[in-house]
Amino acid sequence: MAKPNLSRSLTKIAFGSCNRTHKDQSFWDTIAKLEPDLWISLGDNIYADDLSIGDRLTKYRQLRANFHYSRFVETIPVIGTWDDHDYASNNCGGEFEEKSMSRELFLDFFDLDFRKFNDISGVYQSFTFGPRGQRTKIVLLDCRYNMDAARTHKQLLGQEQWHWLDRELASADFDLLILGSSIGLTSEAVGLGIEGWASYGEDQHRLYSSLNALNLPTLILSGDRHQADISRIKLESGANIYEFMSSGLTHALPIPIPNSARISQLIGERNFGWLEIDWNAPRPSLTMQIRSPSSGLIYDQFRV
Repeated sequence: MAKPNLSRSLTKIAFGSCNRTHKDQSFWDTIAKLEPDLWISLGDNIYADDLSIGDRLTKYRQLRANFHYSRFVETIPVIGTWDDHDYASNNCGGEFEEKSMSRELFLDFFDLDFRKFNDISGVYQSFTFGPRGQRTKIVLLDCRYNMDAARTHKQLLGQEQWHWLDRELASADFDLLILGSSIGLTSEAVGLGIEGWASYGEDQHRLYSSLNALNLPTLILSGDRHQADISRIKLESGANIYEFMSSGLTHALPIPIPNSARISQLIGERNFGWLEIDWNAPRPSLTMQIRSPSSGLIYDQFRV
């Protein structure tokens, strides 16, 4: 697998989620032709609901061996997190009894150093790319391993991950923050099987407060819902943060899900996200494009 070059400024990032690996995987060729600096997988990298650990491993190996995917990762650096369908099963959280074994499969698939994860509960990670003045910090959260919806005060990240995240943001030694969450942050639509941070109000408020205190350009990347859109919310400081959701590399949901923060079209077709970063200003400017994985054509875009 190609390794991320942390010394290089990021200008082109592709990301997506929700890949049923028994379906056509040629979309990896479409994305590779655009020559992104980095691919970010935001969960449901395989679908292995209720499978044994052995069968889950087989799913990962089949994707790794797929001609289109294996050629993609030879040249395009890949980082990622997981969501319910590759972690365990639909909407599953910290109660999953085999989560430590599932984590080992994830770490192996993404070619991560097991030693760096010995002292943490989950697969959360951070990466800092580029020199000072063009420095992008990418934080990938784990919204599964410590999720506990049965508590009086529901928790999504868990205190250990929160302490880690606070430390990661405290340095503020970066010029752009990209925060990867497998489930949606800003949409108020939750329930009836639809997940999101809105079900974990204390954690959602805590994250908003952390980003408000940071006061740096921030973009949230998310997946999960088999749709794509771009949202904007205003923090207490008056600063805007944006969420770019892309979900559905191999399948999509055409039924509209409400989102009062949405500022783009809602795309209910298969999609991936494309992000271009322009560093030719005191603050980075972003172009966000929702693209077709079959043709690479742009469904919608937004610049900020």
